[in-house]
Parts: sequence; C-alpha cells; structure tokens
Amino acid sequence: MEGLDNNSRALVACNLRHYRALCGLSQARMAQLIGLKPLAYGKAERGESLPRDGILEKFCEVARIKMENLLESLDVPSVSFLHNKPKSAREEAELIESVRLAAKRARDIRFLLETMEKRTVEADRRRLAKIRHLAMENHGGMAEWARKRFSPCDTFSPERFPEFLDGFGIIVCCFPFRGDGTDGFAFEDGEAGSVIAVNTAETVTWEKRIETFAHEIGHVLAGTTDGDHGSKRCGDKAENAAVEFYRDLLLPVELFREQWRSLPAFLTFAQRVYQVREWNKVPARLVLYRVEETGVRTRNVYKDYYAAMQRMGYTEKPEPAPLTVRMASDPYEALALRAFEDGVISLSKCAEFLGKRPKDILFAKRENVLA
Repeated sequence: MEGLDNNSRALVACNLRHYRALCGLSQARMAQLIGLKPLAYGKAERGESLPRDGILEKFCEVARIKMENLLESLDVPSVSFLHNKPKSAREEAELIESVRLAAKRARDIRFLLETMEKRTVEADRRRLAKIRHLAMENHGGMAEWARKRFSPCDTFSPERFPEFLDGFGIIVCCFPFRGDGTDGFAFEDGEAGSVIAVNTAETVTWEKRIETFAHEIGHVLAGTTDGDHGSKRCGDKAENAAVEFYRDLLLPVELFREQWRSLPAFLTFAQRVYQVREWNKVPARLVLYRVEETGVRTRNVYKDYYAAMQRMGYTEKPEPAPLTVRMASDPYEALALRAFEDGVISLSKCAEFLGKRPKDILFAKRENVLA
C-alpha cells in the first residue's frame, strides 16, 4: 500500500481501529498477533505511520478481511436504532459494521431492481411519499391505515412484512448482524432509498423480528429514520412515537379487548395472555402492556405471568416460549437468481447476495430447486 495519499492513509488507520475493535482485541494483543511492537502499532492506528504490506496482510488474516477492506469508507447512513447504546468499543464497531453491510446489501438490491425491473429509486421515493401522505391523512392514525394494508382477506399478516414493504417502495434487508447490539434499524440512503434492516441471527426470535419490523415501519412512515434528531428530547419523542405505532399496528386496543372477552372463563391469566399472543404473533410483553393499559388486571401483571410460565416449564425471559410463526422469504432471492441466470451478475456475486456457496447455487440451478 505504498504511495497512498494522506486521506487514504487516514482511512487505513480508521479501519485498523475498527476491525481490531470488531475482533475484541487490545492494541497490544493485535500487535503481538501480527508481529509488530505495540508502540509501532499504536502509531499505525493514529495514522502516524503505515506498516509494510506484509504486516497489513497478517492483520487482514487475523481480522478475516481482504486488503481492499482497509480502504473502504467507514461513513454509514445515520440510523434510528431500536437499541443503540453501545456498551463497549467492540459493540460500537459491530453496530457500524451492521449498518455498512445493510447499506451495501440495499445498494445491491437497488441495482437488481433497476436492472431487472426498471424500478428506480426516484420512482420508489414517489411511491413512499404518496403512502406517507395517505397514512398521515387517515383519521384512525397511521397504524390503523398500515394494518389494513397488511391485512389481505381481512387477516393481518405480519409474517409477510418483507413482501408488503417492498410494495411500499421500501427495501428490506434481512441478514445476521455482527453482534447482538441491535435487532434492526431503518435509514435513508442516497443510492438505495428507504431501507429497513432486520437481524436474522439465530438469537433473534421470530416475534422479535416482527416487533422490529413494526417499530421501524413507524420510523419510515413518520420520516424519523435519521438518528440525529437534533436533541435528546426530539429523539425520545420520535422513538416513543415509533413504539406507540408498533403497539397499535400489532395489537390495537379494541382488538385486544374483543379477544380477551372472547376467551373461555376457565382459562388462567397466563393461558389467556399466551392465547392472545399466539393469535396475534406478538411478544408477551405487548399483551401484558395492553392488560395493564385497559385495566383488565392492574397488580403483579408481569410477575404473575412469568411465575405461571415458569411453573409450566418455560424459564426464559422476556419470551418464555417461541411463537409458531415464520417470516416470508426474502423477496429479492428470486430476483438475484434470475439476474445470475441472465448473466447480469456473476456466480460469486449471487452467492454473496444469497449467503450461499457457489456450488450450492449451481446445484440448485441444475435441480431447479433453491434449498
């Protein structure tokens, strides 16, 4: 990497800090692993000197990245996180990396949409602007309007959020994030448009993914995806509005009252909560919130529920048992396969997009089945 200008050297230094933090290593430990003195490595991270290529190659081996990654920008879109209080340098680096990956994936999706379906970012922005206007003009509120749109045949279908949101002109990115610092976020990207990203790591339950989708839809429709709200007060107001939207979208108060009254009298309190939870595919804490809000029960609501679930053999909190729900598949997988078959993207790019091995894609193509 000799002959780099000052800006490029500064970028390498920033990436050295970023990827070391992602690895959860101290400067001294990283220096030891790549065969450099701690003092010299510290200078490299501060941009005061640039290690020779051999040392940088060792760094890339430890960090499991390519050399060209050291010259990639760390600038990411400003986002509103559902949980965005990094507890360490590593968690902060993981959040940045998740946003970087989401932005990259969103731009790849936009390329596919423009190439294969002639769907431009300008057209999607016009579509979303119209949807925002309709939602805000609805007398029952944005959540009521959105719930009707997500209810084909009068059946609310949150598991089909990815499919519906694509119809709104919103790009959906579902992939395993780096770390567990956040379950999802939304942002505006100059190239891709409006984006919602949801963490599909095994540690994120299906009901949590649905909750995250609903929360971020609230941010997108309200136009509050930018993480910089100007002040903490404005930020809290935007976040509270998104939370209220998610509650009204997934479990409206009147629907909760109607379902609660319809339950058989012989059911225990915990069984009632569990049944409403299953009917609506929502987290138990949302049902418990409605229980308190409507005055159905006012004392020891959470304590009694979790104690009862523990007696039934469920010990994990806040969701003692997994929901029987599966989200719809990524709406862009078929598009990526078609682009590969038409020669628009390479096999390696298709494999990267789908998160599969190239040979598995070739096998699926031969068998005409995508596992």
